[in-house]
Amino acid sequence: MQNDPSMSLLNEWFMTHKADEATYGLVKMLHEIGREDVEQIIRKAVAEAGELIPDDLPIEIKRFPPVFLSYQWGSQQAVLKLKTNLEQAGYACWIDIGQMGGGDKLFAHIDAGIRGAKVVICCMNTSYAQSDNCSREVHLTISTGKALIPLQMEKQTWPPEGALGPIMSEYLFIRFYDRKANDPNAWPADKFMELLGQIRYHVAPDPDMITEQYYNWFVPRIDNLIFLQPSSTTNGTNDKVSIPNDVPLVVIHPQIMISYQWDYQKDIVKLYEKLTKLGYCCWLDIFQMGGGDSLFEKIDAGIRHSKCVLACVTPKYTKSINCRREMALADALKKPIVPLYVEDTGTWPPAGPMAMVFAEKPYIDFRRSDDKHGRWFGKEFELVLARLKQTIPEVQTERPQRHLLDMQRPTTAMKQDENKTKRIGSAPVIVESRTCSIM
Repeated sequence: MQNDPSMSLLNEWFMTHKADEATYGLVKMLHEIGREDVEQIIRKAVAEAGELIPDDLPIEIKRFPPVFLSYQWGSQQAVLKLKTNLEQAGYACWIDIGQMGGGDKLFAHIDAGIRGAKVVICCMNTSYAQSDNCSREVHLTISTGKALIPLQMEKQTWPPEGALGPIMSEYLFIRFYDRKANDPNAWPADKFMELLGQIRYHVAPDPDMITEQYYNWFVPRIDNLIFLQPSSTTNGTNDKVSIPNDVPLVVIHPQIMISYQWDYQKDIVKLYEKLTKLGYCCWLDIFQMGGGDSLFEKIDAGIRHSKCVLACVTPKYTKSINCRREMALADALKKPIVPLYVEDTGTWPPAGPMAMVFAEKPYIDFRRSDDKHGRWFGKEFELVLARLKQTIPEVQTERPQRHLLDMQRPTTAMKQDENKTKRIGSAPVIVESRTCSIM
């Protein structure tokens, strides 16, 4: 997930410039830093290939937008509106409107735009899959290893018929049209936020571009973020350790990494809530949106530092490229993986690339949802806790809230809500003094 920064920089340079420009720039920089040994190796290899590196070459340095919008012209108005909103949220976009020239010259601009982008968004209407130009853009995206996010701009079959069918079958689309609105250029607000979250996996937004409308869009809009309510009592004997409920937990070294697909986000937040209350340090992607690193880098760190990974398995989870990457990394690092079977996948292990990861791992069955109790209760949840106890024995789940309090700030000693048993026999009960309690 996390590449070497130097190699990533070189790769991006070669992707966004012609071969002779990239080679010239590399040789020039090597000469300036005194690495004539490497410079001579490159010059010799180029000469053996029958090419020459010029002594001087004017290079136009361009910074390409991180998001490339691929679309069929029937969706142009909706895509222009999407471009405006993405830029207001901090993501500069490349679109073919306004590009000078046509024919081969326009194709060259499109080629450079895709190569220079971090993410390609395919705005797909029913005519998209039939367009030769759109197909070229998709194939270039795949061949250059760029992240691809399909948007359904109107109701259509999935995967689409035609040459793009086999390619798009590997991707999860975002339904980007509003079934209830009469405006074909409208989309549900939650779907736009989902799109921003998916882009955030690959590139951080530019804070200088973000407008007031999307200010702090990457901060989770969830009530009771750390899930602890202040409490007070009149008799002073049952004070409960608590902290304000609007301060997110700063989880640097998590004990549990929760891997899931976004369709079940509400359920997963409740799982995060329950485990957090029990004293576990949990990593959840929606609480990691801020900062300048891509979300992939934060996921990499989250998995590497965790002691256990909870995989919330659904049919869409098994098809999600991001979820596959998370499981592949967790498996490669030999992290304990606990599969939570949230929605039926037809077979176990589920068919596809994740089958090898889950083959020898027994799942815990959560394929039910109780409106009264939610999903995370009963003997199944007790089994989850038993599995966690094996890998994270240091967490005492019967006294969870002190654990959370200590994560936030230093605190003075406070009385805990303990039900002490009464002593029986001749020994008198000695009431603890306040001094002893503080000590």
